[in-house]
Amino acid sequence: MIAVSIGITAAYLVLLLWILWGYFRCESVPDVLTDGPPPKTLFTVIVPYRNEIEHLPSLLGSLKNLEYPHSMFEIIFMDDASDDGSTELIETMLASIPIPSRIEKTPSHTGSPKKDAISHAVQLAEFDWIVTTDADCVVPKYWLRAFDAYLQNHSVQLLAGPVFIKGKQNRREQFQTWDGISLQALTMAGFGNKTPLLCNGANLAYAKNAFLQVAGYHGNTHIASGDDVFLLEKMTTQFPGQTAYLKSPQAIVNTAAEEQWSHIIEQRIRWASKTSKQKNWRNPLIGGIVFLANLWFLLGLLLSLLFSELFKYYLVFAILKVLLDPIILWTCAHFFRKRLSISYYLWSALFYPFVTLWVVFKSTTSGYQWKGRRFNT
Repeated sequence: MIAVSIGITAAYLVLLLWILWGYFRCESVPDVLTDGPPPKTLFTVIVPYRNEIEHLPSLLGSLKNLEYPHSMFEIIFMDDASDDGSTELIETMLASIPIPSRIEKTPSHTGSPKKDAISHAVQLAEFDWIVTTDADCVVPKYWLRAFDAYLQNHSVQLLAGPVFIKGKQNRREQFQTWDGISLQALTMAGFGNKTPLLCNGANLAYAKNAFLQVAGYHGNTHIASGDDVFLLEKMTTQFPGQTAYLKSPQAIVNTAAEEQWSHIIEQRIRWASKTSKQKNWRNPLIGGIVFLANLWFLLGLLLSLLFSELFKYYLVFAILKVLLDPIILWTCAHFFRKRLSISYYLWSALFYPFVTLWVVFKSTTSGYQWKGRRFNT
């Protein structure tokens, strides 16, 4: 058991240092208002939606306020069999938005409705660059300006943007906020270390021709989730060195936190279900280290009470975890202009291992429900 504790401690320490190193190597982008060139890139914004009438007004309002020439972008809303009035709401609000936009029906070709929606929209896109976001998001005023400024100065085929889970001051939503920041830290670290691991479809841009060259989602359409990471995996393989992260506060997309614990668990099962399907061995390795660290955080304490010689080794691990985890969170939170609440962090730190273990168990033994549908893992 002592060897196990030492091994897990060493692996987790290396992972945390790798994340910190990569985060700082991921270059920040200058403010587009002071250093940005005149707009040049033409964008097609794709928004898949299914029964999002509660969130759509915020998204539509933010799209209406975009500071980008209206002649240089279009919006395609992809309706995935909504029956709550979402489509009617979009039609009403689009009448007051002077941007070329339209609503299309999502064709059902595979077991992944979102991938079907995006694939169909890409075929319809008039412009060379695709930008995707989700219906429960709010995009910043200079969102497209930030993407455009980067694309004018860098040769890339895929550009991932930052996503912040905006929660209220309660434990449920603060848990999601800090969990989201940890994932963003890992995302930035991957790009900073030249080994892209993650991206988020709520804020993602890629060249239309590149999407077509890698055959879109062909080969993983049987997996309901993963429209973002599977595409990143293909792009990284097909276009080495041409995927990047837009580390700009002006590009931060805010997404809504889930309002029920059951939905939080289902969401994370959906995220976890795609990890084992990825060809990139680094994601399963990192996931395995995080899983073992959280398992040992709970199990090691119990074993230390039974075997006194194990306690000092467990104590070293626990101290390193409790000290280094918040350093990474504080560092990444600074980018998002978010302050870490000690009380919420301590609660999340104690609760997170239980969530992690339960999600891993469920993702390997059962399916999940999302947007009123049941999917297999």
